[in-house]
Amino acid sequence: MKLLLIYCKNFGYTPTTKTVNDAPENSLPAYFENVQTAFIQVEQEDVEREKDVETKLVKNLKWICGKTW
Repeated sequence: MKLLLIYCKNFGYTPTTKTVNDAPENSLPAYFENVQTAFIQVEQEDVEREKDVETKLVKNLKWICGKTW
């Protein structure tokens, strides 16, 4: 698993392409201020160790939020 954690004063996005067929339609942009963002990439070997990876992910997210707020 790869995890990129970034504290952003401003963060926004506009959906352009739907890549998951069963996801709901949404083309509205969103904007946030003072947020902790997490970009998560799951790899094939993570699927095999799902429980361990999930526990580590939750611990990392709790840790970074504790540092920020």
